[in-house]
Amino acid sequence: MKLVRENINFERGKEVKDTLGLGLSQFIAKGLEEMGQFSAGNDPNPLLVYKANKTQDQYDYTPEKYYIEISGHDFSSRKNIDKLIEKHLNLKFFSDISEESRMYHRWILWIKEDYAEVFLKANAINLKKTRIQESLDFERSTPYKSLRIGKYKPQHITIKDYEGDVHNIEVIDNSFKLYDLNVELKFHEDPDVGETADVYVDGEKSDMSVFKMTPADYEFKNQGEYADPGYTGYGLPIAKDKEHLEQLKDENSYWHVSSGDYSRGNKNPFVAVAEMVIYIY
Repeated sequence: MKLVRENINFERGKEVKDTLGLGLSQFIAKGLEEMGQFSAGNDPNPLLVYKANKTQDQYDYTPEKYYIEISGHDFSSRKNIDKLIEKHLNLKFFSDISEESRMYHRWILWIKEDYAEVFLKANAINLKKTRIQESLDFERSTPYKSLRIGKYKPQHITIKDYEGDVHNIEVIDNSFKLYDLNVELKFHEDPDVGETADVYVDGEKSDMSVFKMTPADYEFKNQGEYADPGYTGYGLPIAKDKEHLEQLKDENSYWHVSSGDYSRGNKNPFVAVAEMVIYIY
């Protein structure tokens, strides 16, 4: 694989070889963060880099392994996508840009193999920053003890929808009201998955899958030259010993919610579910 050297510098929209400015991975990290503000349901999180599952037929048309995705009503045409990329990144990073869902204006941006490593490093930079911020926000806004299975104490959460409207939600007995919908989470322990929950909307069990994501042990080990000092290639701190490892796993776990092709994640399960409700209802 041909790699792009980390010290290449450039400006947005210009030829990579002819430009000066920020380090490449830092530039990409900033661009992904800025573009995330325009993707439906993503703000304020950066766009993330995903690895394609090549067993899926829809990914057979490209040899590339990594991609980012973006969606929203502002991206009804390829022209709008190109303008966004040129403003915040560079079209030359991508080998192919394809519309995966016309209904939701969801686009897949395939990363050229030459830039895969620096995009992964940029991804690690943003994950590190996001996890730190989420942890701080969670500690400030959560008036109850650490999340665990059972009844959670009443709490107040605030989220934004795609129109920018703010919704103040009161969670009582693991239930809340959003729009005219009554939403309830029923937590339980799955022997294979771990901590999980069923979501009921107006008394009917939804198709949402909710479970707590806990990083694997290897994600806290040094991953080599592309990691920042003191952090792994996944943007996580390096565990010093077993006790520290368990502490880090707890601090960096979060709740993952998915429905169909869409997913959300947050330290707080009620925030993650509320964001998904806004997206699919």
